[in-house]
Amino acid sequence: MNNTEKSKEEVVKDLKTRQENLFDRLQTELKSVRRDADKAQEKSISAQHSANRGKPGRALKSSSSKLAVDERQTLEALREEKTSSRTLARLTEKQKGYEEKKELRSKDLRVQTARKTEVKIEWLSGNFTRDILIRTNVVNRKLDAEVDEKLQNVYQQLLQSGIDKHESEHEARLKKTLASLQRIFPAVSVVLGRNIDAIVFDEEKTAIDCIEICFSFTCIVISSFLTMFRTFAKGACLAVDVVQYEPAIERAIHHACGNALVCKTMEVARYVCYDKGQEVKGLIRVCDNLQSQRLELSKQKPCAKRDENLVSEVSRLESAITLARDNVFCICFQCGLPFSHPHLLIRLLASLTLVA
Repeated sequence: MNNTEKSKEEVVKDLKTRQENLFDRLQTELKSVRRDADKAQEKSISAQHSANRGKPGRALKSSSSKLAVDERQTLEALREEKTSSRTLARLTEKQKGYEEKKELRSKDLRVQTARKTEVKIEWLSGNFTRDILIRTNVVNRKLDAEVDEKLQNVYQQLLQSGIDKHESEHEARLKKTLASLQRIFPAVSVVLGRNIDAIVFDEEKTAIDCIEICFSFTCIVISSFLTMFRTFAKGACLAVDVVQYEPAIERAIHHACGNALVCKTMEVARYVCYDKGQEVKGLIRVCDNLQSQRLELSKQKPCAKRDENLVSEVSRLESAITLARDNVFCICFQCGLPFSHPHLLIRLLASLTLVA
């Protein structure tokens, strides 16, 4: 549109310029004709003056002057007509060129308009396709999330059912073992009688050595405690205060421990031994804690075995889920149904439950 308007303005401007040039040229020609007419009139006047001198040629001169005026008018009319025809031909040719340019500009405008319409249609179709893809992806992600959530719930239920099953089996075995012990222990105690608390040695020498190191409560001599050792050093305390024992064996524990100190760390033991000059036996409670933790871990070994069983069961269920998914996908592909069909998902969950 802008190019067409510019072309139109240029054409109008060119036409005005040419009209002005034509008007100037015509004025110049008119002045020249008037000049010639004035000269002819002067000649006629001079001829009249000369005719007054000779009356015989007066009539001839008047007639010639009249004929000369008519011829001049005719000549002027012919010139104007010729000039107008030339101007008309030139303007007609220009108008034809302007019309051709206008037609060309109109054709370009139609082509540009059609191209603009096509581009707009392509843009709208692209946006529509993009919106469809986005909505489809959102729906697919939502369906996938729902399916994964349902499968996760089924998996958790299967896992919980397996755990409950193993716990119930463990409790049943424990109860059975306790029941058998309760039945057997009275019979064993009756059979063994007074020998139930007996100590058996592999050799007689071992028994004699054990008898020699045995002490009687009446023979045990308890030395007095040094109260200074109770606050001897920070982090150190008497072994008697650390050991837990029953009141019946208090004399034996006092005889065995004596004034021994128990230090929490080796740094405290070094301080007592080297700085204070007392011989101590450094007992590290961390070691005891580690040993107790080791015992707890050894007790929890059956649980670890149960965890391994659960892991194997989970692997089996995951392979079963994958196989079920593949089967459902094949069935959907053969029947021409989408994989996200609701009743197929229900069948999938049902098949997973049956497999479990």
